[in-house]
Amino acid sequence: MALTISGVAVSASPVSAGDQCSVATIKGSYLYAQDGIILGKSADKNQPFAQAGREYFDGKGGMSGVYTGNFNGTIARGSYKGTYTMNSNCSGTVTFEDNQKNVSHYDIYATHNGSEFVFVQTDSSSITAAYERRRAE
Repeated sequence: MALTISGVAVSASPVSAGDQCSVATIKGSYLYAQDGIILGKSADKNQPFAQAGREYFDGKGGMSGVYTGNFNGTIARGSYKGTYTMNSNCSGTVTFEDNQKNVSHYDIYATHNGSEFVFVQTDSSSITAAYERRRAE
């Protein structure tokens, strides 16, 4: 698979032949901070947002979380539940629905031990990426 960004081709390949991730790799409570833009019908309708929260991954493909967000000046608090996958090369996906019935999709990339991961939203209505770190309990 190749992706072209500004005329430069980038190939997607496994990070390391030694990576052996599974859904059990991502397990426990994680903290995150995220910001980005919710796209409007035109550039002047784009809305910035920032949020922080805590997520729990069960190590079996289920997840849930709580958050506080600032959406273009409007504060919102909520919760969500969803599912996740993890490939052996430590890439995966997360899909969840929040308490307002909004569904979101993400691609994730984890360290081989699952202590941290990065994500990017794959819905065309938003531009956002962030980082998560497992909390020591």
